[in-house]
Amino acid sequence: MTAAGSLSRATVIMCSDQASKKQVGFGMKLSEARAVCADLTWRQFDPALYADFENKLMRNLLSCSPKVSMKSPGVFLLDATGLKHLGGEDKLCGELLKSASRNGFVNGNVGIADSAFAAIVASRFPIVRRRMIKPGKDTEFLGPLSIEHLPITKDVQQTFASLGIKTMEQLLKLPAEELAERFGPEGMQAYELAAGRDKTAPMLLPQERKFHCIAEAGVPIESLDHVIFVLKSMMDHLLDLLKEGGLNAEELTLSFYCSDEKFAERIVKLIRPSNQTKFLLELIRLSLDAEPIGREFTGIAIEISKFSHERWEQQVAPIDVQASMVKQLSINEVKEFSEPLALLLQRFKSRLGENAVLRAVANDQYFPENSGLWIPVLQKNATCQILPVNATHLQSTGVLGSLGSGLVLKQVTPRLPVLVELGDKAPTAICYYGRWHKIKEITVPERLSGLWWADNFKRSYYVALTSDDEQSGPSLVLIMHDHVEHAWFIEGFFD
Repeated sequence: MTAAGSLSRATVIMCSDQASKKQVGFGMKLSEARAVCADLTWRQFDPALYADFENKLMRNLLSCSPKVSMKSPGVFLLDATGLKHLGGEDKLCGELLKSASRNGFVNGNVGIADSAFAAIVASRFPIVRRRMIKPGKDTEFLGPLSIEHLPITKDVQQTFASLGIKTMEQLLKLPAEELAERFGPEGMQAYELAAGRDKTAPMLLPQERKFHCIAEAGVPIESLDHVIFVLKSMMDHLLDLLKEGGLNAEELTLSFYCSDEKFAERIVKLIRPSNQTKFLLELIRLSLDAEPIGREFTGIAIEISKFSHERWEQQVAPIDVQASMVKQLSINEVKEFSEPLALLLQRFKSRLGENAVLRAVANDQYFPENSGLWIPVLQKNATCQILPVNATHLQSTGVLGSLGSGLVLKQVTPRLPVLVELGDKAPTAICYYGRWHKIKEITVPERLSGLWWADNFKRSYYVALTSDDEQSGPSLVLIMHDHVEHAWFIEGFFD
């Protein structure tokens, strides 16, 4: 399920078939959706991600019609004229559904009519995957349908209902002059659409821009310096084209050939969008240094596989940024920082991997052991659900005290069984890995019991500070007492 808006006001934009079967639907508040589906998993709506998938689908639909436009998210308009000698409209419907299914949209519906509005309404009936309205029959088709299909506000709908107007046929019986006088342009638009008159039409899709260059050396290329020398002139040419359009490169794809056969491909993801040759060549060098190709090649191709519009306002950080700052930066901050810092992060990524540099994120969860996450600095979006922590509430309640304040838990998996020495109902010492550790400070317990949709459990959580000794320093640990199993465990260590 995908939701948009802040957590308190989030609404459902779209959901899976499984969620729909549990009565989760479009426009529902996130709290309402959770009430009807306890194990619901949600993701924040990502406009850029959905736009990318919709653009790919839109370009695939060009094989069915030369004119394709996106009316709204998930709704596409196509020109279906002139198909008499190409199998007709029925064949077009089949090709559209196949094209959508190949791209992962298996629940698509198709409607064909004289007007765009009538075609969209015809596609809203899930029982019938394809519905074709005969020429000149749009008004007859729309007449008995509810006015809820019309793009009008709820206030206007309620006013129509108070006048006894529930269908489009009843709306058309009102004089057009009275509608225009009382409801203005919105009323006239509704009248025109109900009558099957819609000026909306699909348009020609602009040609997709590609930035691609290939060079054949004729002799084996072995050294890294030779590779960079060949790539420099290719990169200069591609970046000149980018700059003409005011664009920045976001991702590069390198392909390596031997005897006209591609045997390797390397994707270089940029931490910060750029159209500077020196900066991009340095990133390629870092990538090839960290993971050499391993064999000679005679041809190389480079493509700017992802690009974005150039940004003219940038914040520049001091050049002598300490490496210790790196793990505190999010990907959004990285895009604004200087070239030296971007190169520093790119070296971490190239040599150690994307998951080498992490940042701690607080996560508001029912179980304390799930309250902290470690997310790669270079990762744009978390792959799991993150809920913001209400710091004001925590301070007012004093739950878990101040021992773990500002620190992130490193969870122990599986949880570590411990022996506990009790004193006055609270642990005074714990034993793990064969050694006893005295507890210097400990918080009041946070007690949790089973959720109504989960197995029965009763747990108490403590944050404990163990005292320093000769063999080890002090540790801050999260201790859990399982009252059902009558056992004690360490859930993790605070860092």
